[in-house]
Amino acid sequence: AAASTVRGGGSSRGGGATSATDAVDFDALARRVGEVWLTEVASEEECEWVIATAEEHNAAKGGWACRQPRFAPEGTVANAVRAPDMLVADEPRLLAWLNEKCDHTILPALEAQFGIPARELWLYDTFLLKFSGTPGESGLGVHVDDDGFGLSFNVLLSDPADFEGGGTRFPPNAFSSEEAVYTPRRGQMLSHYGGLRHASVPCTGGLRYIMVGFVRAERLVELRLEDAAYGARTGER
Repeated sequence: AAASTVRGGGSSRGGGATSATDAVDFDALARRVGEVWLTEVASEEECEWVIATAEEHNAAKGGWACRQPRFAPEGTVANAVRAPDMLVADEPRLLAWLNEKCDHTILPALEAQFGIPARELWLYDTFLLKFSGTPGESGLGVHVDDDGFGLSFNVLLSDPADFEGGGTRFPPNAFSSEEAVYTPRRGQMLSHYGGLRHASVPCTGGLRYIMVGFVRAERLVELRLEDAAYGARTGER
């Protein structure tokens, strides 16, 4: 079944997704990078299974890793975070589930959002994060993903009743003069251009599991969206 999608953001949007044979117009693509979408991608049962499978996997290897956050330079606030995490690719069952989700919901949703054909998108990094109220494990400070040259998504796996706080915050930027905070439902995917500055709303209690993914397309890497990326990072208009 088609995934339902809620759309947000400060930019205008054209018609439907670009077909596989159409060229992506740079100006149209640049206008879309200010948008944030919410898309239903997983059921409650699937989310429960992902969490249980991740906990089983990490218990078998002696515990969760607590690595340096991706794209968090030394000395930054984001670099101080060492929330428990794991690569989805390290667990074959989770990887198979994710690949199915990419084919049927995640990549088609990104195609609709950004107008880049799903066949040109590739997922190059996906991991689970386990946030809690413990200092250093509550969330990430303001940052951009992949130096702003890709697309990002995160899926809430936890029941919102199981944690306090949480969500994703977007400070004012080139596309909106107001801060925006998103609190997805369980199983919803929040997707956005990786160059939009964003941060976690800190988790202050309980456990908040999310799945984070970074997606690239050759034309995004080639175009680099330099003008839009600069504005998104700095907040300049």
